[in-house]
Amino acid sequence: MPATRARAATPPSATPGVAARTLPEPSEKAMMDTIVAAARITGWRCAHFRPARDRHGRWHTPVQGDGVGFPDLVLAHPARGLLWFVELKASRGRLTPEQGRWAVDLAAAGADTRVVRGRAGLHRFLDDMAAP
Repeated sequence: MPATRARAATPPSATPGVAARTLPEPSEKAMMDTIVAAARITGWRCAHFRPARDRHGRWHTPVQGDGVGFPDLVLAHPARGLLWFVELKASRGRLTPEQGRWAVDLAAAGADTRVVRGRAGLHRFLDDMAAP
């Protein structure tokens, strides 16, 4: 019986005549859910303040003081001595002027501020979270 040679599988993107499939970019909500889940399993404490609808159907985040534009997430890792303020943006999302001002002011005060943008940014951020 002749020996058969195993062939390496051809990835779909390299198959002639077949278009490569690309995954859609994650929404900010999907990014939020992913980071919160990762925080729970990697020892981070995590806070996100959810907006709510008022009786007129408008969305607001109840906050006193200068809350407009505050980062989406605050993450603390006590064992590593880390505190991060994180703004999430879809791949084409832009910071509002208020979000930009918070980022500048927090950085000027010595805080670690981050903007996580799109799938590539999310992957880099998750790697940073998991780093020792």
